[in-house]
Amino acid sequence: MTVDRTPVFPALLERQPDEAEAPDGLAADVRRWLTAGPSRRAGDDHAALEALCRQIDVRKRLADAPVPKAVAMGAVAVLLADADVDPIDGWSLKCVNSALKALDFDVAAGAPRNATLRAWAFDLLDRHAAATEAGHDGAVSA
Repeated sequence: MTVDRTPVFPALLERQPDEAEAPDGLAADVRRWLTAGPSRRAGDDHAALEALCRQIDVRKRLADAPVPKAVAMGAVAVLLADADVDPIDGWSLKCVNSALKALDFDVAAGAPRNATLRAWAFDLLDRHAAATEAGHDGAVSA
């Protein structure tokens, strides 16, 4: 199943709280990343996503303080966009794993684009599995 990712970033950007409502670093990063559009992040942005994955995987939450649902879903979309490369690699799988965990957090319950984001994550996993079964060492094409 292929998921139409085109409307995800603009729709989630529209729902982001302004800086006065959510001034923390994650909300600011998510606003900036959604504004820039889907891509694989590099440099400081990649390091921030690595830290976000660790936060999700180890501490079982997106941030130290409660995160608005729109920010949580924006963070998930950014992780999935970072994972959506050709070929899907180990970093991609890490991003998908963290995204799926974040979707299961209480903060994500009923949030906008939840079904679309979950479908996107499973689409990435399906692409990886298909390539692995075809004997391509996990490298896949879109």
